[in-house]
Amino acid sequence: MSVSDPLYFPTSLLYSQTEMSKLSIKGKLLTETSHFFWGEALIMVSGLISFPILTRIFSKEQYGLFSLIGVTITMLTAISSLGGNRSVVRFYHKYKDQNLLSIFMTTLLTAMCVFGLLLPFSTLIAGKLLLFRWTIIQYAFLPFVIALLWMVFKNIFTLLNMAYRLEGKIVLYNVNGILEKYGGLLIAVFMVLYFRELTAYYTGMLIAESLIVLMLIISVKRNFGLFSFSQKKVSKEILVDSVAYGLPLALSAIPIVILNSGDRYVIAAFLGTEDVATYSVGYNLCVYAKELIISPLNLALMPMIFALWEKERQMM
Repeated sequence: MSVSDPLYFPTSLLYSQTEMSKLSIKGKLLTETSHFFWGEALIMVSGLISFPILTRIFSKEQYGLFSLIGVTITMLTAISSLGGNRSVVRFYHKYKDQNLLSIFMTTLLTAMCVFGLLLPFSTLIAGKLLLFRWTIIQYAFLPFVIALLWMVFKNIFTLLNMAYRLEGKIVLYNVNGILEKYGGLLIAVFMVLYFRELTAYYTGMLIAESLIVLMLIISVKRNFGLFSFSQKKVSKEILVDSVAYGLPLALSAIPIVILNSGDRYVIAAFLGTEDVATYSVGYNLCVYAKELIISPLNLALMPMIFALWEKERQMM
């Protein structure tokens, strides 16, 4: 059908450019959300797999400590990362357009390593002062320190894997997440079965996390040209901008964690860690169901928002 044909109606007459753009964005959002869904679903399944195994291997007291350490690590992750995993979503496309992406990622990686390692060392010092005052600290001290070291590698993994997410390589992003989750689960469960201690679980997670981080550093450097040694490695200005944006957002999540999970500390103080274990079992199942619904949408939506934001700013 030619343009001169009276029955020819250009799409632009039926839909404005803005409407076409909205339709394209909605379609992309739905597509990417569906792609993220299968990855998140498989990751959530790992929790359902480990759940009966750990509850069977650990005593109620150990599982209660496991739950308390998990909540504490969740809150400290926001501080140790300096909000870098939130800043990378906001500034990735900006620094990519300015050819500063390698410096940006190297700066965040360096800051996470340096600041993240301060927490385990400060915990060791504090532990020497408090170790003999509370019985619960004596049992939880060593696994907690190892969990803090695991947290540093966990933050680095999230940062590196974010590059795949922001580059639109969703399949690789999902595969990395699945390897990290199931690899850690396999090694940790094997060590727990052999040693029957909570310390063994976090040691296994630390080993698996460090291996996948090493693999990701090599992969990200090869695929995206990041962490180039020929460029300036760290930028003070980029670090200040990233922390100024990301850290307040990260800290704002801590009250939510306290509201959702802080009651476990109260239960531990008044009843004991065994009752924390009983409470955590039902709670964790509900969390798995909620995250399965919400996480895929968030993973797809936020990078799209900030990518469009940068394009709009460049056009102004």
